[in-house]
Amino acid sequence: MRRDSYHFGIAVWRRKETESVAMTRIILVVLVAVAFLPNANGALWQTKEQVEARYGKPIHCSGDQNRGLVCAYNYQRFHVVVTFLDGKSQSELFYRSDNKYLVPIEVGKLMEMNSRENYTWYPGNRMFVLIPRWPGFPDETNAKKRGPPIAIAARFPESANPWSFHICTEDFAKKFGSTPRKVKK
Repeated sequence: MRRDSYHFGIAVWRRKETESVAMTRIILVVLVAVAFLPNANGALWQTKEQVEARYGKPIHCSGDQNRGLVCAYNYQRFHVVVTFLDGKSQSELFYRSDNKYLVPIEVGKLMEMNSRENYTWYPGNRMFVLIPRWPGFPDETNAKKRGPPIAIAARFPESANPWSFHICTEDFAKKFGSTPRKVKK
């Protein structure tokens, strides 16, 4: 009887050790993935020079400042297509250079890159809108306190793992006719 309990104790210890090693591996993989994600601050509203400092030299540019200058960049494991209007980045489209789907942590990091101080991304009408923070946020969601969105983000296709992620300013959306619908109260 004593010998059986000894073997049972060893089996439980080995199982816990195996689970611990598996958890350590998972944490290590997540940390490595986060380390390789974009980590620059601010993206929209930057000049071409600021964008180039972040992404490097463009691989291709077309258009002009009057109708919009569109430049493509290779940045880490992303292709990034940036549209400049009035000399500022107004639209950024991200997709992976290995043609794999984006994972939720990448989408979150891209939203974080394109945030501003005292603003927050808020879900609404199958997209996200960048709105001012208000006293009582996030517990209070009164639409009258929010203020207008200054940027919009959408996943394509709309799923947890989209193929691409598009972030643009409200001005860009107005100019090209895709303004967000009002959030229901």
